[in-house]
Amino acid sequence: MSFFYCERTSLEAFAEPVNAISNIAFILCGIIIFFKEGIKLNPLPYLVIFIGLSSFLFHYIPSNFFSTLDVFSIILFVIIYNVMLTKNILNYTFLYSFLSSLILILISFLIGILFYKTVIGSSSFYVGLVFYMIYIFFFLKKVSDVRYFLIATFLFIISLVFRTIDVYICNYIFFGTHFIWHILNSLVIYYLSMYMILTNRPSPKKPS
Repeated sequence: MSFFYCERTSLEAFAEPVNAISNIAFILCGIIIFFKEGIKLNPLPYLVIFIGLSSFLFHYIPSNFFSTLDVFSIILFVIIYNVMLTKNILNYTFLYSFLSSLILILISFLIGILFYKTVIGSSSFYVGLVFYMIYIFFFLKKVSDVRYFLIATFLFIISLVFRTIDVYICNYIFFGTHFIWHILNSLVIYYLSMYMILTNRPSPKKPS
C-alpha cells in the first residue's frame, strides 16, 4: 500500500510524528503575530493557529474529516488574506476583493487538477498561488514597500519544492521533507502577516 506522504507507512495514529509535530511552527507563528502591537482583533493569528491545528490533526490521524479540515483552513486563510490585501492596500471594493479570492481558489484548483498526474503531484494545487503572488507583487510595489511580501513569495516557492520532492526521496530520507514545507510555510505566513501589519499601520502623528 502506498501513502500520500513519505513518512507515513500505515494508517495508525501518529505514524507521521515529524510531519505532525512540525506544525508547532504554525502555532508559534500565530502566537508571535498575536502579540504584535494592535493585532489582537486581526483574524490573521487565529487563522495561522487554525492551520497548524488542522494540519496536525490530519497528519496525526489521516481521516477524510481531518483532511477536509486541513484544506479548509488553508482556503480560509487565502480568501481572508487576499480580501485584506486587495481591499486595505490596493483599495478595491469588498465585493471585488471577495470575488477575486474565489476566482484565485478556483484557478488554483483547476491548475491542480490539470497537473496532478505530473511529477509535481498534489503540489500542483499550490502552483496557482505562486503565480498569483508574483502577479500581485507588481501592483503592491506601486503602493508600498514589498520586502516582506517578496521574501514570503521566495520562501513559498522553496517550500513547494520540498513538498514536491517528499515522495521521491523515501529511499534516502525515510521521514521525507514534508515537514520542511510546514516550517517554511509558517515563515511564509509570518512575512505575509508582517507585510500586512506594517503596511496598514497608521503613520505616527506629528507633534503639534
